[in-house]
Amino acid sequence: MGLRLGVVVLTMGDRPRELGALLDSVAAQEGEAARVVVIGQGVRLPPLPDWVDAVELPENLGIPGGRNLGARRLRELGGVDVVVNLDDDGLLPRTDTFRLVREAFERERLLGVVGFRVADGTGHTQRRHVPRPGSSGALRSGEVTTFLGGGHAIRMSAIDRVGGFPSRFF
Repeated sequence: MGLRLGVVVLTMGDRPRELGALLDSVAAQEGEAARVVVIGQGVRLPPLPDWVDAVELPENLGIPGGRNLGARRLRELGGVDVVVNLDDDGLLPRTDTFRLVREAFERERLLGVVGFRVADGTGHTQRRHVPRPGSSGALRSGEVTTFLGGGHAIRMSAIDRVGGFPSRFF
């Protein structure tokens, strides 16, 4: 058995079509299925597939608070080694994303975070979405100074080590 992946998706409930497309792209991933938690931030969730754990919060905890709650829920459901955090308007256009994530974390034991490339519908990535010093292109992998919250994978032990996401930054 390889690394166990869990997925946390936060939603404000205002993008049900995009959320459905995202969940379809998660279901299409190759390999062992990931455990998926969708968190409604102070909203009722639309009908979701049976394989999704739905959590409806009475209030919006903010992005960091929602991600922390998602990580806790994944622990309650049996734990995972790596958490994939996705925004509800995201999409995994390839079916091998989770396999590549697992391989990266298995290969690099000290790896804490893998940031996903954010691209628009045409495949273009804006420079502001490349959190790397200098002017290296979006298609080049490398060390970064920050990572985008709406599409990343983070080792659960890294979450534990830093004490979670800083909820005070709502």
